Amino acid sequence: MKRSAVILLLLFAAMGVNAQDPQFEVNLEGFSAFGSARVTNLGILGGGAVSDFDYSDVRGSAFWDDHWNTAMFYTSTNSILVGAVKLNLYANEIWYQDQNGKPLVVKPGVVKKIVFYKANDTSTILTQFIYMETIGEGPNHYVQILNDGKTQLLKLTSIKLYKGSPDVLNGKEEYGFSNKADYYVFHNHEIKKLKSLTRDEVLTTLQASSGDEAWLKQTSNKLKNENDYIAFFNHYNKQH
Repeated sequence: MKRSAVILLLLFAAMGVNAQDPQFEVNLEGFSAFGSARVTNLGILGGGAVSDFDYSDVRGSAFWDDHWNTAMFYTSTNSILVGAVKLNLYANEIWYQDQNGKPLVVKPGVVKKIVFYKANDTSTILTQFIYMETIGEGPNHYVQILNDGKTQLLKLTSIKLYKGSPDVLNGKEEYGFSNKADYYVFHNHEIKKLKSLTRDEVLTTLQASSGDEAWLKQTSNKLKNENDYIAFFNHYNKQH
C-alpha cells in the first residue's frame, strides 16, 4: 500500500505527516482524532498477560499473520513503534513483545489504529487496521483497509473456534479455527456492508460507469478474488 491512505468518515482536522511515521486522516464516530505525539514507553499499552489457552492445539490460525511484525500503534493521544506485534482476530487482542521478548496483550480500547510493516522493515507497509466498535457482531472490531483513496474496500475477519470430531487414537477432542470475511465499502462519506463480494454488488454500490466496465474488459479483470477488487478500487479512485 502507499505510504499515505485516506479514509474520511466525517471531517477532522488534517494531521501532520512524517516520512517515517505515516499518518491517515481518520474519523471514527465517537472517537477523537488519533494522536501523533511519538512516545517510546510501552507502559502506555497497559500490557496484560497472554491467556494460557494453547493455540498450538487448535487447527488453523487465530491471527491475521502468524509472524511477529513491527507495527505503529496509534492511541487517541500518542503513537508508538513496537518491534513485534500480532493481531489476534479470534480474541480481538493485540499481542506484542516487551523489551525482554515476553508476549503481552494491549489493554482493550487503547489502540485505535495499527499500521503493520513487513517484519522489521519500516519502509514497507503491509496493511493497516482501524478499530470500529460499531462494525461487526463478533468480538473482533479491527477493520482492514484494503486500498487507498476516497473510496475504499474494508474487510472485517471473524474467527470462531469449532469442535471437530474426536481423535480416536489419542482420545482427545479436536478443535479448529474457522474464519469468515465481511466486506464493506466506504463511498460518498458512508459505509455500506456488501451482501457479498461479487461483481454485481460492487458495481451497483459504486454506481460504476460504462468506462469502469470497459476498463475491466480491457485489463481482463474478472473480479474473481480480493486482489482483483483492490485493483478495481484503485482504478475507480483515479477516475472518479
